[in-house]
Amino acid sequence: AECGFDGVQLHAAHGYLLSSFLNPRANNRASLFGEGDPYHAGELTRRARPLMDAVRAVRAACGPAFCISVKLNSADFQEGGLTADEAREVALALQREGVDLLELTGGNYESGIYFDETSANPASLAEKRQSAGKRESTRLREAYFLEYAVGIRAALDAAAPPTLPLLVTGGWRTARAMRAALASGDCDVIGLGRPLCGDPRGAAKLLDGTLSALPRLEESMHA
Repeated sequence: AECGFDGVQLHAAHGYLLSSFLNPRANNRASLFGEGDPYHAGELTRRARPLMDAVRAVRAACGPAFCISVKLNSADFQEGGLTADEAREVALALQREGVDLLELTGGNYESGIYFDETSANPASLAEKRQSAGKRESTRLREAYFLEYAVGIRAALDAAAPPTLPLLVTGGWRTARAMRAALASGDCDVIGLGRPLCGDPRGAAKLLDGTLSALPRLEESMHA
C-alpha cells in the first residue's frame, strides 16, 4: 500500500504454503508437533487458520479500502487433498472476513494444476462434459473450474450478503465462452494466464474484436 498498490493477492492454491496448510495430505504438522498444534490437518478450521490470519493481518495493516484477493483451489484433485466441499467452506469463511475478490483455480504440482478431460482428475468432469449440451460443453471444456465456481457461488449467495465476487482462471480461450460465463452470473471476472505469455495484448484484442479466440500456445509447444 505504501508503494501505491491498490490491493494484494494471497496465493492459497497450487500447493504453495497456504495451500499446503489447507491440504490434509500435505499438512503433517500433527506428526511433527502433536495434536495440540493449532494448524494441523484435523478440522478444516485449523487448516484454514493460517490463511484467515494472513487476511486479517493484511486488513489490519492496510485498512478497509485496500483490496484483498485470495487465490484458492476449488479442490486439490488428489486423494486425501482439499475437497470441493471444503473449498466451499473456506470460500464462505473468506466472505465473512470481507475479502474483496476470490480467484478459483485447482490442483497442485503433484496432481497437476491444469488438466483436460483425458486426465484422471477431476474424476467426474469428462462424464459431465459428455452429458452436457453443446453450449455448456464448450464452456466446461474451456473453463476447467467453472462448474466448481457455480457451486461456490450458490453457497455464497445463500449466505449473508454481500456476495464475494468470483474470478475463474484456467482454460479460457474464446470470447464467446467468456461472455456466456459472465452473462450467466457463474463468475464475475475472467482470469487469463498462459495465452498472455505469447500475446500480452490478447485480452485487449478480445475486447476490441480483433480476436475471437486466444491461441492455445501449449499445443504448438508440444507439437
